[in-house]
Amino acid sequence: MGDAPFTAALAAGAKYAAPAENATSAPVPQAMSTSTSGNKHLPKAPMLYAWITTMAQLAMPEPGYGNDSRFDANQKQGWGFSEAPSGASDSPASIPTVFPANGTSQAPLVMHTSQPPSDDPYHNARPAQANGQYPGDPPGYVPSPSGDPANLKVDPTPWSPPHPPPPVAIPQLPALIPLKLVSLLSLEIECHISTAFVTMEASWQLGCAAKGTKVDCLFALPVSHQGTVTAVEIDMGGGRMYATLVVPKDEAAGYGAQGSKDAIPQDSAKYNPQLFRLTIPQVDAGSTLQLKVTWFQPMLFNQGKYGVRIPLQLPPWVLPRGSPLNQALSVRCLINTGSNQPVGLGEFSHPMKQTHVAPGQIALVTDAFKEWPDSDFVASYQVWSQEILASLIVQYPQKEPEKGKTLADPRGTFCLSVSPPDPEHVQSFNRAVVFLLDRSGSMDGQPMLDAQQAIVQGLQLLRPEDRFTIIGFDHEQVSFSPSLQPATLEAVMAASAWVQEVCKARGLTDILTPLNGAMQLLSTVSDAVPYVFLITDGAVDNEREICKSMQAHIAAAGSRAPRISTFGIGTFCNYFFLKMLASIGRGLNDAVFDTDLLKEQMERMLVAASAPVLTNLTLRIEGLPEFEAYPDPIPDLFCGNPLVVSGKFSGEFPGVLTLNGTLPTGQVYQTTVAAQSAPQIPLSKVFVKQQLDLLTARAWLARDDRLKQRVVDLSVAEGVPSEHTAMVGFETTPEKYDKLKADRQTGKKTNLKKYAVTKYAAIAVVGGLAVGFGSVAATMGNLPLGDLGGIGGDFGGMCGNIFCCDCGDLCGSCGDFFEGIGGFCCGFVEGAGDTCSSCFDCIGDGCEGIGDLFVCLCSCVGDVLSSC
Repeated sequence: MGDAPFTAALAAGAKYAAPAENATSAPVPQAMSTSTSGNKHLPKAPMLYAWITTMAQLAMPEPGYGNDSRFDANQKQGWGFSEAPSGASDSPASIPTVFPANGTSQAPLVMHTSQPPSDDPYHNARPAQANGQYPGDPPGYVPSPSGDPANLKVDPTPWSPPHPPPPVAIPQLPALIPLKLVSLLSLEIECHISTAFVTMEASWQLGCAAKGTKVDCLFALPVSHQGTVTAVEIDMGGGRMYATLVVPKDEAAGYGAQGSKDAIPQDSAKYNPQLFRLTIPQVDAGSTLQLKVTWFQPMLFNQGKYGVRIPLQLPPWVLPRGSPLNQALSVRCLINTGSNQPVGLGEFSHPMKQTHVAPGQIALVTDAFKEWPDSDFVASYQVWSQEILASLIVQYPQKEPEKGKTLADPRGTFCLSVSPPDPEHVQSFNRAVVFLLDRSGSMDGQPMLDAQQAIVQGLQLLRPEDRFTIIGFDHEQVSFSPSLQPATLEAVMAASAWVQEVCKARGLTDILTPLNGAMQLLSTVSDAVPYVFLITDGAVDNEREICKSMQAHIAAAGSRAPRISTFGIGTFCNYFFLKMLASIGRGLNDAVFDTDLLKEQMERMLVAASAPVLTNLTLRIEGLPEFEAYPDPIPDLFCGNPLVVSGKFSGEFPGVLTLNGTLPTGQVYQTTVAAQSAPQIPLSKVFVKQQLDLLTARAWLARDDRLKQRVVDLSVAEGVPSEHTAMVGFETTPEKYDKLKADRQTGKKTNLKKYAVTKYAAIAVVGGLAVGFGSVAATMGNLPLGDLGGIGGDFGGMCGNIFCCDCGDLCGSCGDFFEGIGGFCCGFVEGAGDTCSSCFDCIGDGCEGIGDLFVCLCSCVGDVLSSC
C-alpha cells in the first residue's frame, strides 16, 4: 500500500493526547487523518478471506431465508462481492476478492449466519436488552465492557437466526469472503533510525464455510512503499501449521506456485509491491486461525520528520461484534533514533501514551480509553535541527558459530546516520539540473500526464540562482533549450508549458544518447552542483554499456561530476540497472509500480534533492584498513533526505569515524563521530534490504556469480526475499516448525521437505515478490503500464500457458499474453520465471534476456528500430 496521503497526514491539524502518568516529555501530537490507498482495489488493512467456490462449501441459513424481499439495494451495505472474470481459474490467486460494498459493485451480497454482522440493519433496529445483548444473539455472547479488551468473549456455539430472520443474499461464486476477527489484533512497531519493523498477531474464525468442509483461505496484507514481508506463521488448530521460509531460487524451482499439488510455475501471481498474498490450503470449517506476520519498511522523510504508515482501516464487519476499534486493536510503538539526543515526537494518528523514555528512545502504546479514528496508523519523529548532526553505532557478531559451522557473515556492522539541518538555518548549494523525461509510446495516458506534472513541480523547486533544461527522449531527443537556462520565473513558466505541449508519448526508448547529452551540458559547470534526473518506464539492451559510460564520465570529472538520480515507472524497467546507475552517480533512486502513486512519489524524490547542504562525502576509519559501505560512493546530504550509511568490517572497530565533505561555501567539512553501542537496534536487519539491492545490482553489472551467491546467502540467513531467492509456503506441525527454526539458528543445513507435511498441499512458491530485471521486449513493444489492481481479477488474472517447455518460444494459445496489468503476466515475474528452470534456461537469469523470446516475432530488432 502506498504512502500517497503521508504529506497530508502530517500537515493535518493536530490535537494532543494526554501523556502517561509520570511521563517526562510533552504530550503526543495526534494527527487526524484519513488514508486511502493509491489503488482503490486494495484492502486497507490486513485481512483473511475464505475461498468459497461451490454452494456446498458455503454456510447456509435455514431453507427459504435467502429470498427476503425486504433486503433491498439500500440495505446491501454489509458485504460486496466482485464478479469472477470469464475464463478465470479456480484459484484464489486469480479470482476477484470480496470487498465492502461501495456502490460500485452490482453483485449480490451475503451476511454471515454464524454471527450477525454489526451493521445488520435489522439487528441494529432491535432494542438491546439490559445486559447489552440483542434478541437472537449467540448464546453466551458477552459484549465487551468499554476500555477492557481482555473481557471480550465470543461464544463458539453456532448462531441460529431469530424469527423473523435477517435476510441473506447468496454471493456469486467463486468468491473470497472476509473472515471475522475473534481476538485482539495487536501491532508491535519498532522504528529503528530509518526502518520500521512490524509484527502483527491476530486470530480469525472461518465461520462462512459449511460444517465438515475444507476450503482454501487467503491472507492479504497491504504494505507501504518498498515494504518487505519476512515471515508468516499460521496456527490452524488440530496440530496443523502453515508457515513461510526464504530459500535459494534453484531450490524453489522444484516447488509448485500455488497451494495445489498440481500447480504449475506459471500460476504465480504478478508482482505487486503494495500487496502481499499467501494462500493457506484446505482449512477446516469453523477453525480459528492464529496468525503472526512480520515485515519491515523504510520510513519516509517529510518536512523534517521520519514517519511510518501502517494500513489499519479494518471494516467494521470483521471486528468482533460490539467491539469498537479501541477495544479490538492494540498498537505498541518503539522509536530508536540511533543517537543520544532526546526524541522529538512528530504526529500520531491514534491517541498514544508513553510507557518508557530514554536518550534516543521512546516507547508508546495506544490509549484504549480514548476515541480512535478509523484510519491507518501514522507515527513520526523529528530529525531536523539547527546544524548537521552525525551519530555512529557499532555492533559485533552476537554469537560464535558452533563447531563445524560458519555464520553467513561473521563481520561486525556499523551504521552512520547524518541528520540534515532545517533549511531555514543553513545555506544550500546552487544547482545545475537536467531533467531527462522518457516520452516513449508506453508512457501514453495518465503516466505521461503525471510525470509532466511532477516535472512542473520540480521546476518550481528551482531557485533563481539555479540553471536547468529539459530533454524529452524516445528514440529521438528534443530539448527545452540547448543550453542551461537561469531558473527565472519566466523560464520556469515557459518550461512548464513546453513539457506539457512537446513531451507527448511516442516512439521507442534510447537512454544512452540523452544521458551523454546531459553529461556534456553539465561538463562545463563550475559554480553549481550538477544534477541529472532520469525518469523512464523502460528497459534497454545496452544498460551495462550505459553504466560503464557514466563511470568513465564521472571518473574524468572527479568531484565536479554530475550526480545522477533515477526514477523507474512500472515493471518493465530494470530496477537494478537504475539502482546501479544512481549508485555510480551518487544520486537518489526510487521506483513506482502503481500509476496512481506516480506523481506523488516522483515529486517526493525531487523535493528530497532540492536543497543539497553537503557534497563529496567520504569516510575515514583509522586503524581499519578494509571495510564495506552501503551505499558506496556516498551520495550528497540534502535537507530533504537524511543520510544513512551502513557497513561491514572485520577485526576491532576504532572508537571514532571521520566524515569529510564540502560545504556550500566551498569550505571543507570534517567531523569526528564517536562510536556508541546500541544492542537494542538490530543493525544487521535494519539495512539488509539496502545491502541486498546494491549487491544484486553490482552482481548484475559485473555478471559476477560470486556476488550473486553472497546475495543468496545473506537473503536466506536474514529471511529477506531477493531476486535470487524465493519465499515458499508450506504446511507443517508446531513440533516440526520449532525443530526447523532451531536447526536454522545453529546454521545447520536444512531440507525443507523433512519438516513439511504435504497431505493437503505441496510446498508452494509465494509468487509476485521479486521486482525482476525488466523487459526489453515489452519496452520495444511500447506496452502500456496499466494498473496493478487488487487481490481480485484485476491483479491475479491467470494467463495460461506462456512458454513452451522445450524451447521457450511463445505458444500458439497465448492470446491473453498481454492481459492484466498491461505486461507479461508471468514471464517477467521472478517468482514465476525461475521456478521452472527447464522453461526458462534460455532466457538467463530472471528475465534479463526476455527480448530474445521475440525472435520469432521480429526477425531483426534493428529493422524495427530503423523503420521508426
